[in-house]
Amino acid sequence: MDKITFLNELEQELHRLSKYKRDLKMFEYERYFFDEEQKGKNEYQIVGELPAPKQIAKDIMVNDDLKKAEFEPTMKNVMRALSTSFSVSLLSSIILLIPIVIIAILFIGLLLLGCGFIATPIILLLNGVMNDNFSMAISNYLFTFAYVGVGLMIIAVVLSLTHILYRYIIKYLRWNNDKMKRRAVT
Repeated sequence: MDKITFLNELEQELHRLSKYKRDLKMFEYERYFFDEEQKGKNEYQIVGELPAPKQIAKDIMVNDDLKKAEFEPTMKNVMRALSTSFSVSLLSSIILLIPIVIIAILFIGLLLLGCGFIATPIILLLNGVMNDNFSMAISNYLFTFAYVGVGLMIIAVVLSLTHILYRYIIKYLRWNNDKMKRRAVT
């Protein structure tokens, strides 16, 4: 494969990056070719020393997605980082995916419980309307407002834990990515 073919394939593989980031990476590799040619190597030797354009693009995409997820830990960015990291290492993906699914089910259950607690005043009023049985006991209303508070606390705790979980997932993905790079070098 010659230099032009290599660079064209790399640019096509980097299609998901923004134009600015793609241009920076392409300039970096063009500069690398220029520097190596100045040392006396021909383009075929340089291409032979480099990984395939597809592998280079995967590494670049994983790093880009991890950076996005680190600086803006939204569900979309973390899921994108997970999916691109999964494409690099299947075994570690399975190891990470099982606990994430279990924790996600737990968090969804807690969120539903919190929403149920928040809805208790509405349930009490609907029960009174449907059964023509409005309770005048103030304790019923106080308990429902206490349940609203408990529901809000549950939701706040789950959202805080979600943020912490995002950070640990990103740390694991970063560690795994570095480990995979070291393994590829050796």
